[in-house]
Amino acid sequence: MSTVNKAVAFFKSSLSLCFLSDCIFCCSGVMALLNLLGFYIFRHKNQL
Repeated sequence: MSTVNKAVAFFKSSLSLCFLSDCIFCCSGVMALLNLLGFYIFRHKNQL
């Protein structure tokens, strides 16, 4: 459960960071990281 909480906190901080900086490359990089994180959590949940 702590991993999910960390993921949510990471998502919120990344989202606010993305809104603060109107840099397209930054936003696309953040979204790519979030996609990788979501994929990892999805696979981890399937293994349980």
